[in-house]
Amino acid sequence: MKRSKIALAITLSISALFLTACNDDDDDYTGIDTNKAYVSESNYAIDKVDNASSIKVMTYNMANVQGKTATATAMVLFPKATQPKDGYRVVVWEHGTVGVGDGCAPSKNAINPRFKILAESLLAAGYVIVAPDYEGLGTPGVHPYLNLSSEAKSALAAVKAVKEHYGAQLKGDWMSIGQSQGGHASLGTAEFANTDASYKGAVAGAPASSLGTIIQIYIDPQFNLDSNGKPKEVNKLDENLLQVRYAVANKLITEAEGQAMIDQIADGYAELLAYAALASAGIKAQQPDYDLKAIFTSGAGDIAELAYGRTGDDGACLSYPTPDNANGLQAKFKAGILAYLADPTHQIAQYGIDLSKFK
Repeated sequence: MKRSKIALAITLSISALFLTACNDDDDDYTGIDTNKAYVSESNYAIDKVDNASSIKVMTYNMANVQGKTATATAMVLFPKATQPKDGYRVVVWEHGTVGVGDGCAPSKNAINPRFKILAESLLAAGYVIVAPDYEGLGTPGVHPYLNLSSEAKSALAAVKAVKEHYGAQLKGDWMSIGQSQGGHASLGTAEFANTDASYKGAVAGAPASSLGTIIQIYIDPQFNLDSNGKPKEVNKLDENLLQVRYAVANKLITEAEGQAMIDQIADGYAELLAYAALASAGIKAQQPDYDLKAIFTSGAGDIAELAYGRTGDDGACLSYPTPDNANGLQAKFKAGILAYLADPTHQIAQYGIDLSKFK
């Protein structure tokens, strides 16, 4: 059976690490004047990091997924620590999933608490941090979510720009660190930078990988195997749901306990649906006519469309802080799942991904 574009895109973005990234010459920067990567910078005033002497938002040029020059943004954090005689070393931080809309860009929001902990440590140790928003996040154009080449070029062009602008203040040595989507990006950066002698290595925490397979593990009965390795008649999500409903019906647990378990199941599935919606929206960076609702069931498709918004620049974020938390993509999907399950004849995998179109 032909695999859907979304399933293929998710797979190809990972396999690109071993294919397109093997070409590490200047062709990787088609459409960009490498002598003019840096454009401008402004002060970042939304939040603070105690060990930072300054936080700037740098605008720079990069080659986008269409091979054209596009502007991108990155946060640049300088430490309070005294500059070494030969200049500061640089750490590139590649962030996890936030969304594809411009309003989701890290440089337009308060600093993620987990990143802040890391940033405080790196700055205290005397490193300069460069944190790309990625192509299309915070700047015009659709963010090609989980596109390995785009993530890597976002980082490489940011490093070129910061070296141009700060010159001798930086030694030149740098490395990349990322988590989740950023882990995926950090691995891509390592591959694309493998001829750069100043690049020293990558740290990739829980790198995003094989999202299409992960989704199938939960909603496709063929992936839910019994102790003999044979597929069961029910998928993993609905198996869990039926077990909870059985326990409630037979008073093995209270209704409140059962609802808490169902909430947890719905929250996990909603996160996967949000990632699938963002990946679908990201495909439109290269294929503007792609129907991102195609792989979703009717109700879920309307929520998936929020990932892209009207223009791709105004898409919903994965999550929002209180009091706007209900507007996040994951929260919207969770609400849709729970509303669907209010009918006791409904099963969870009947909502969300249309498996017949996803494969």
